[in-house]
Amino acid sequence: MSYDSKYFTNCNICPRQCNANRYERRGSCAASDELEVSSIVIHKGEEPVISGEYGILNVFFSNCNLRCIYCQNYQISLNNQYSKKYIVDELVSEIKKLLPLEIYHIGWVTPTHYAIFLPEITEKLRSWRPELKFVYNSSGYDKAAMIRLLKNYIDVYLPDFKYAIPDIAQKYSHARNYSQYALSAIKEMIYQKGTNLILDDNGLAVSGVIIRHLVLPGNIENSLKVLDILYDNFGTNIWLSLMAQYTPIKQLTLPQELQVSLTESDYNKVIDYLEELGFYRGWIQDLEAIDEYIPDFAHTSNPFDCN
Repeated sequence: MSYDSKYFTNCNICPRQCNANRYERRGSCAASDELEVSSIVIHKGEEPVISGEYGILNVFFSNCNLRCIYCQNYQISLNNQYSKKYIVDELVSEIKKLLPLEIYHIGWVTPTHYAIFLPEITEKLRSWRPELKFVYNSSGYDKAAMIRLLKNYIDVYLPDFKYAIPDIAQKYSHARNYSQYALSAIKEMIYQKGTNLILDDNGLAVSGVIIRHLVLPGNIENSLKVLDILYDNFGTNIWLSLMAQYTPIKQLTLPQELQVSLTESDYNKVIDYLEELGFYRGWIQDLEAIDEYIPDFAHTSNPFDCN
């Protein structure tokens, strides 16, 4: 199958609904009609049920529809310094070349603005190795309609839920409507997969939804409200991944509150509230994770091996 070209003529793939003709100019995500990828790499830094013993082959797409001002992947999401153009068959061939037999999970990282390519890519890879599982790792700023189109092509959804407060979403990502779209998209993901995370004999997720939330310094109230929204809409049976890895990037112009790292006392407030609400499935990242997951995409063979 191939994608319907109408999606790029007046692009409304994501909540930006910028109406760009991506055949002629780039959208608000900075993407054109061509597939652009910044890195294809085996990554062991995801949640244990995603990475497992051998890691996951992550495909880092270039550009981004959310474009957070503090993004740790700023080299590819904001500046697009490292990017290679592919046609579908070229990308499929590259993935085949890099994917070892012991790894059967492929992660689409920041895929929203290229989502319409995923069905064709997935079908071609499944025809090669039917056991492959595909992880949709997005900012959460997705449209439910696009998630519905991916129903048969994604095994595990790994969305962020970044913001509950519109002013914060606007300040950091110019997306005042973030929470309403993220909530709608995640509802569709859970409708498709349910709240149970299905694991195989190797302890790896083969179906389900894991919702990530990155706690930002100076924005604890936002994190508490995110937990409220998730609790009010899904109860405590969902799988959460609370993340502490925020690191101020010196190359970016950041507001004062984001120029420092997250403190232990602030992070503990979020953890305490998560436990108070009764969430019991998922992971709480160690505060020591700061700096551990900051990539350098100049290292094309492995951006996460920067030593």
